[in-house]
Amino acid sequence: MVRWLITLFFVFIRVSSTWADGGAVLAMADSGPFRLTVFSDPPVLRAGPVDISVLVQDRLTANPVLDAQVSIDLIPLNTSSTSLRWAPPYCTVPTLSQLIGMKANRSHGQNHLLYGILTVLPHSGSWTINVRAQTGAATNVEAAAGSVTRNIEVQAPLPPLIAYWKLFVLPVAVVVAFAFNQIIKSNARHRFSLSSGHS
Repeated sequence: MVRWLITLFFVFIRVSSTWADGGAVLAMADSGPFRLTVFSDPPVLRAGPVDISVLVQDRLTANPVLDAQVSIDLIPLNTSSTSLRWAPPYCTVPTLSQLIGMKANRSHGQNHLLYGILTVLPHSGSWTINVRAQTGAATNVEAAAGSVTRNIEVQAPLPPLIAYWKLFVLPVAVVVAFAFNQIIKSNARHRFSLSSGHS
């Protein structure tokens, strides 16, 4: 019971920090000596950029494991004509082979208890995510490994205007701020001219 409370504590920290950015728990499982919890941001997976992070814990103590090698596979289950592809604002889209064996690391984000990657889901449809964690492979310590696999549904990408609205907000905000500043200056000059005329 205590171990599960510790696990929920770490999950709560992660969810609290990522819900502001739209993060959510994607999968949780005990495997080998580990308890693996997988998070995704955004919570509703769509074709396009996705942030995937993994919390690796000791299964017995629920303490975070900070010396693991973590890899992530994203494997499409279908590539039918109904799959809607992501239209990126730049030209770099990973090939399907590049979505296999992606190395997650703890320098990925602000929470250094988590192993993470930032990648791109090229199209919508059914996918499988496979997460593997291993310790002791590069040392004399006996290797220990665990994994979690889950089928996921990737939704169609958002329309570009909705997906990249933040890119349009700043220029508009600058123009509005400049216009507001000019109005204030104009009113100040008008009041100054009126006060000079009465003196």
